[in-house]
Amino acid sequence: MYKSDLESVGGLDTSILGWGGEDVDLYEKVLKSKIQIFRAADPGLTHVFHHVACDHNLEASQYQMCQGTRYSTYGAAHALVKTIIENPDILTYRRSHR
Repeated sequence: MYKSDLESVGGLDTSILGWGGEDVDLYEKVLKSKIQIFRAADPGLTHVFHHVACDHNLEASQYQMCQGTRYSTYGAAHALVKTIIENPDILTYRRSHR
């Protein structure tokens, strides 16, 4: 994203406290703008697993989003483990195909 595009939609709302919401807010502002959105698939991009802790003191919408992310992360981890168990060569594929 260009800095000028980020600034034109008002940037990231840093007043949102606690887990999540700021990314959804930015996404919705960009959707409402005239900015053309293009999402390029990057097979080399990996989101590193980390535990998601959902504080019960979050606003209801933030808590719900946090829980959704938490459960989808566990589902994704379960699917990943299953894939690796069924295809153990996947762990050495990248090294053998450089």
